Amino acid sequence: MYIINVKKPPLDNPKVRQALMMGIDRKTLVGKYLQGVKTSTGAIVPPGIPGYTAPEGLPFDPKEAKKLLAEAGFSDTSRFPNFSLKYNTDAQHQLVAQVLQQMWKEHLGINVSLINEEWKTYSKSRDLGDYDLCRLAWSGDYLDPNTFLELFLSHSPYNSTGWGSPAYDRLMGQASVESNSARRFSILRQAETILLSEAPVFPLFVETKFYLVRPYVKGVFPNLQDIHPLKDVYIEN
Repeated sequence: MYIINVKKPPLDNPKVRQALMMGIDRKTLVGKYLQGVKTSTGAIVPPGIPGYTAPEGLPFDPKEAKKLLAEAGFSDTSRFPNFSLKYNTDAQHQLVAQVLQQMWKEHLGINVSLINEEWKTYSKSRDLGDYDLCRLAWSGDYLDPNTFLELFLSHSPYNSTGWGSPAYDRLMGQASVESNSARRFSILRQAETILLSEAPVFPLFVETKFYLVRPYVKGVFPNLQDIHPLKDVYIEN
């Protein structure tokens, strides 16, 4: 995903952020440029959590994106202020940044510069909010939507975007004390819908892993946390 510094104009305008998100063709990014080995997504919470279905997020829609930009005062996108994408050194990270740069130029007529930093410098820049848009990835610590959604609470130490929503915080607080799992997931889905609609973060794709398992090896199942207890694995006679 890319996180957005919402304190920097014009990225402080939700319509601008929504337009940029809708100018990204995630399916083409994954299918053409990443050889189809990732799973494109418009949501923050990845698939695989039993009982939870994430909202779809903003679609790829350049026509609507241009309309939103015009409403934000940028009917002439050639006058859109230059901004930058920051990413840490890695061939895939560089490719993704280049593809986003190309898509925004092609679909919206917006120019963006790329900034590559080594991990230590990049990590500090991200934590201090020294960026316009900055690459971020996250692996869940436990099997629950909260491990992803809590990142964007207004008081979260991981939230360097400057974005905060009282409604989002309130829903997350409600979910934390809700004992009924169905109602809790419904509340979390409402919170994620707010997050995706205000677009302080651009989800792009979910990582995947590949395994070779002999047909006679049983008890190995794919799961979100990639945990495979050997006590459940056996050889079929």
